[in-house]
Amino acid sequence: EEALEQILQLLRLGLVPPGERLPSERELSQHLRISRVTLREVLKVLQDQGMVESRRGRYGGTFVLPRTAAPDDSDELRRRIATVDVEDTLRFREVLEAGAAGLCAEGLPADGGVRLRAALDATRGARLEDYRRQDTLLHL
Repeated sequence: EEALEQILQLLRLGLVPPGERLPSERELSQHLRISRVTLREVLKVLQDQGMVESRRGRYGGTFVLPRTAAPDDSDELRRRIATVDVEDTLRFREVLEAGAAGLCAEGLPADGGVRLRAALDATRGARLEDYRRQDTLLHL
């Protein structure tokens, strides 16, 4: 389940865009520290959900499919968003992220601080179209 959640997070955040190939089974299984058999089960679940497709052959692999939201899902999302106060959401995020950053920084190795500052600087200097990607990388 953890491996499934990690791959789902990659897909949801757009770190592997639609049409792009996921890393090889060997790379993914090593990165996630799971067997290739377990990884294949995870990829099968994602394929059954219409999130990825497997292609065979020389240029094969597992490819991310474009997301298509069902009309019912988008209607429900619009209904929920209509009742959300943006200021409250931003305040909540500010408090939550400040606390999380503090906890994260406590056990950070020396080079981790440099990488964290570089990621933060990248979000500050990012153009609007690249901000979401940079912000996601900062939070990972």
